[in-house]
Amino acid sequence: MGQVRSKIHGWRVQIYNSSGVDSRKEAEEIRRKFLERYPDATVYVIYQPPFFKIRVGDFRTREDAYMLYKQIVNDFPISYLVNDMIQLPRL
Repeated sequence: MGQVRSKIHGWRVQIYNSSGVDSRKEAEEIRRKFLERYPDATVYVIYQPPFFKIRVGDFRTREDAYMLYKQIVNDFPISYLVNDMIQLPRL
């Protein structure tokens, strides 16, 4: 049985946001491309009607999220930092 993990305020990098007709399919394609380049990253596909969003990482500080942003912005140029509820790290 899975263990429930607590959430805290933190930061993620959003790499996709769309509400178009094909936004679900586009989101899955962006997710796949991201994981090909960054296989160790945690990726979240979020549906907040009518938008599909992809956010990556679970960072406690804005500075930590910014370090990932600097690595990925050339591959994913519409990326930006977002304040979000993040998963606490596993112990």
